[in-house]
Amino acid sequence: MGYLLYDTLTTILAPAVAMVLAIRSAQRPLLRRFLPRIPFLSDRPVWVQACSVGEVSVAKQLLLAMRQRWPDVPVLLTVSTLPGYRLAQTACPQAPLTLFPFDHRICVRRFIGSVRPRLVILIETEVWPNVVRFTKRFGAPIALVNGRLSDNHYFRYTRFGFFLRPVFAQLDAAGMQTEEYARRIESLGTPRSVIRVTGNLKFDAVATSVSVETQQ
Repeated sequence: MGYLLYDTLTTILAPAVAMVLAIRSAQRPLLRRFLPRIPFLSDRPVWVQACSVGEVSVAKQLLLAMRQRWPDVPVLLTVSTLPGYRLAQTACPQAPLTLFPFDHRICVRRFIGSVRPRLVILIETEVWPNVVRFTKRFGAPIALVNGRLSDNHYFRYTRFGFFLRPVFAQLDAAGMQTEEYARRIESLGTPRSVIRVTGNLKFDAVATSVSVETQQ
């Protein structure tokens, strides 16, 4: 029943969203989120979703680490906003890049069927019901990285707990920034056994020393 209501709502809203994006010329490129371009991938990729600028900064560090550890595994990076897309083009030039599909069942099902991810990594708060639903149906695991649940996000999620608890329960791993966020995501349905407190990966991008060249 929950997914039926969600699919009905997203289907009703989709034309209005498309109309608003079409009218606003600066946002018009986001219409591609209804049918994202699928870049060439040599094999089944790890799909990393970074919503906007802040998440792309985390993705940059994550992609560097993944390239060192699994150099032969392709990675697909998706973003949801135009500022995030522009930053990803310069910050993550080696990763195939495209827009994140709107969380409508048709958009997501087509995208996942074309990409065929071996693993989906969602950064911070990108837990979208249809992305989770069709990823699990495809048989790929889902990991939440640098997870956070602000007061506003947590309040909204708890209001729809009857629907979202089964969504959060399907996460295979959740690395949360703090113990408070870990408790919050557990209360939303994620098993404690898959939750770890990993700190904030954004701090990994902060320089903690000054290079010789900088000192000169």
